[in-house]
Amino acid sequence: FDSLAFKDASGTSHPRKVYETVRRTREILGSDAHICYYIGNFESVLEILKQADISDDKIINTSPSKVLDFLESRGHKPIVEMRNFFNN
Repeated sequence: FDSLAFKDASGTSHPRKVYETVRRTREILGSDAHICYYIGNFESVLEILKQADISDDKIINTSPSKVLDFLESRGHKPIVEMRNFFNN
C-alpha cells in the first residue's frame, strides 16, 4: 500500500484513542515496507484496530465495492465499468 488512512466520520472516537491507534500503527508499519515477507501481512494492524474497537464497517478500503460506494456517497459519478469488473 502507498498510504494508510484513519477516519472517524462519526466523530465519536476519543481523540486519545485515535492518537494511540495511529502511533502504534506507525511503530509497527514503520515508514516503508520493502521486505516482501511483510507485504500484505496485516495481523499486527488488525490487532490494533480490534483493541481500538474499529470495526470493518469503518474501513472503506476492505473491498473495491466499499470504496466505490463511499465515492458515490460523496457525490462522485458512478464508475460502472469498475463496479462491473469487481462484481464479476
